[in-house]
Amino acid sequence: MKNTNTHTVTLTKLEAAALSVIASGMDEPNCGWYHELFTTKSHTDRAVFGSLVKKGLAKTFRDLDGPEPCDWIELTPLGESVCPEGVWEGRL
Repeated sequence: MKNTNTHTVTLTKLEAAALSVIASGMDEPNCGWYHELFTTKSHTDRAVFGSLVKKGLAKTFRDLDGPEPCDWIELTPLGESVCPEGVWEGRL
């Protein structure tokens, strides 16, 4: 649980882990292609990511310009503010 300026956000262990994955990023922090960050493509990964979106911690955009549709994901400012500490030092 982390207190932000406006409200308290409670994360499950899976949500905290997913938030950490997104925060680590692909080519830059806090964003990347869904299929590159969540390589297992499991129903659990999708559900946990959906929970982060519902809580306003992450957002996604569908890119239809490539050979196959791809989803770009990124943390919102709120998501960046509650990111688990230690992610940049590789402790998670």
